[in-house]
Amino acid sequence: MYNFLPKSYRQRIRKSLADRGLFKTILLVYYERWIEYRYRISAGGIVNLDSLDIDSANVAKGVRYEGVNYYIFNEIMQRGGIDFANSTFLDFGCGKGQAMVFASDRPFRKLLGVEFSARLCGECRSNLESHFRLFKKLTPYEVYCCDAASYAIPDEVNVFFFFNPFDAEVLKKVLENIDESLRRFPRSITALYVNAIHRHVFVESGYRQLSSFHDNKLDLYVDGGAYVFAK
Repeated sequence: MYNFLPKSYRQRIRKSLADRGLFKTILLVYYERWIEYRYRISAGGIVNLDSLDIDSANVAKGVRYEGVNYYIFNEIMQRGGIDFANSTFLDFGCGKGQAMVFASDRPFRKLLGVEFSARLCGECRSNLESHFRLFKKLTPYEVYCCDAASYAIPDEVNVFFFFNPFDAEVLKKVLENIDESLRRFPRSITALYVNAIHRHVFVESGYRQLSSFHDNKLDLYVDGGAYVFAK
């Protein structure tokens, strides 16, 4: 029922009304559009990669931009057992910065984002700057405009966030890069994976599953669910 991917937010709402009914669609809009207004950011909607000018050999292995749902993000974050004050958060495929903004509600030591679209990187930085200025937040943050597969993992990062940003091949390469960082600087890490289509890659890479969450409130990400992995 949910396999069709709408190419615009209007199509998304029409499909949601047909699939979920009115009540769940109202909740969906609340957790997406109203939350966007509440945080004073412009991060909603759907952006297909073919509409972006991306200089990467992996563009065909990426997934369209869509901001993670606020409700799902909070649910999986609560299951991570994270010591926020001693953790640095990294979002792979940070898009317009929605997950980074949500993460800034926690006392993380630092927030990092990686995104291979220059246009989305610019929107991400703009959202973070305006949100942090308006709400007087002081957490340091950085956004890197590069391909996730070639990004050198900083040894300070111990919380990794993935909202189904790319295919299994790129995910495997990213996890190999994380392993390289762990060899340089051994530490415990947590990976939060929403719409976890390729979760088998984590298992095959030696991660252990700590928790999982399958949403019945909004019927979101029903094929992938949300998972917490650790290493």
